[in-house]
Amino acid sequence: MKDNILLWLGDEFTYFGMANFLQNKLNCNLYGIFDTERKEIKDFFQNQKLINFSKLWSYQDHTSKIKEPDMEYLELFETKYKINLWDIAYSERYFYSEFNPYHKFTKNEILSIIEQECRFFDNVLDEVKPSYFMATLISRHHKFLLYKLCRSRGIKFLTWEWSRFGGRWIVSSEIARIDRPEDYVNVKSDYFETNNDLMDYLENNPLPISYSDGAKYKTEKQKKIISLLKFLITPIDKNLDATYLQYGKTKTNILTKGSRSLQARKRKKIESYMADNLTTKIDSTIPFLYFPLHLEPERELLIQSPFLTNQISVITNISKVLPVNYQLYVKEHPGMRSNGWRSVDYYSNLQNLPNVTLIHPSVNSKELIEKCSLVVTIAGDTALEAAFFNKPSIVFTNTDFSVLPFVFYVEDFKNLKETIKVALDSEVNFDHLKKYVSYVNENSFEFDYLTIRADFNNIIYYPGFLGKIDISEDNVKQFIEKHSSAFSKLADEHIKKIN
Repeated sequence: MKDNILLWLGDEFTYFGMANFLQNKLNCNLYGIFDTERKEIKDFFQNQKLINFSKLWSYQDHTSKIKEPDMEYLELFETKYKINLWDIAYSERYFYSEFNPYHKFTKNEILSIIEQECRFFDNVLDEVKPSYFMATLISRHHKFLLYKLCRSRGIKFLTWEWSRFGGRWIVSSEIARIDRPEDYVNVKSDYFETNNDLMDYLENNPLPISYSDGAKYKTEKQKKIISLLKFLITPIDKNLDATYLQYGKTKTNILTKGSRSLQARKRKKIESYMADNLTTKIDSTIPFLYFPLHLEPERELLIQSPFLTNQISVITNISKVLPVNYQLYVKEHPGMRSNGWRSVDYYSNLQNLPNVTLIHPSVNSKELIEKCSLVVTIAGDTALEAAFFNKPSIVFTNTDFSVLPFVFYVEDFKNLKETIKVALDSEVNFDHLKKYVSYVNENSFEFDYLTIRADFNNIIYYPGFLGKIDISEDNVKQFIEKHSSAFSKLADEHIKKIN
């Protein structure tokens, strides 16, 4: 019998490109849920003939009307599938007013959206009865809900994730994890003969990586002006306004609350404060632990670490059990610049902790790792990077690299004081690190996502209210053919997991 495979299709078209090869390489029936707010892309999915989907659904069509939530249904759903729906809701960045300047969601609005998603996903799974659900980079609540629902119903899951090393990617059955990380101890490969080989690998495959840095698109000044004028004279699409992501987005709000000039003024004010108050020089005479702040919003906190989203609280708890002769160095994430940085009050609260030093984002993280005694992070890749510099680490989320004996996972803050003592006395076992990196290397593959994403933006689409969409079967086919080897490889890696 053919496998029924359910694909989540996003605006970036990565899985659409893969599906083009999946349908020819695997004896299966393809179904898809596409997630887009743009009418042009929605029309493309509904009318395209490039891929033979047995059926396609538009996610946006099933979450558009707010009504009084059916609490009895939601309670029965939670009980039946053992899914905590408020956990799902709190993983959605758009439901937080600090991340969404346009609309403050009420309890009933959130539960109404969740209820519609529960009914929609349940009905789709009843109809398709998929063997596999495939989705890229689960970072939003609706895909997270469908993932949880599939798990509860015994439906296998496959996702395409960054391996943490350079341009290497993995296909996994877990969110943000390589499959069976504990198997690294069985690696026989002598891929790395010396510790210097390890450092060369890190140099050539750096972590962490910023996807946004490579996904650039070209926009001529004249086209920007034309797009802005078009935005000003064209009525807002009522269909867009009906989706919850667009609540509160009037033209006035977009041009004021979301304007780049306003964000730039806010950013300049905060950068002035940081220049005057954040430390730029590392005092090597004082032993310290290094805590890199997470970017917000991001899934490492909202989905992987739902009880640790308040980083000030986490840092305060660390400072309470710090050895008396140590300082905690907390560095701002440089990626927060694109979000307008955090508030002055946020930084001030951290600076009020007497054994905490707030580090300017311009300071080189590598220097902090090399000079610290221990890295502490909620779920950040810095804990893994630290091992390359012979520094142990502590994480508060059970990551795939926390299987390493020098990465200490703390589940309960009551155990943190003792764990810090043990970690400070530990050393990195480079044989374990070599095996782990070899294991990741053997189970990952090259995929130039940044170039493909940038190419997609330049050929077809770039986001934002000034965005243009030039989408047709011809240019989508051209895009897929241009990157056929990459999409074919991605299909092969999924088939490997299925087989």
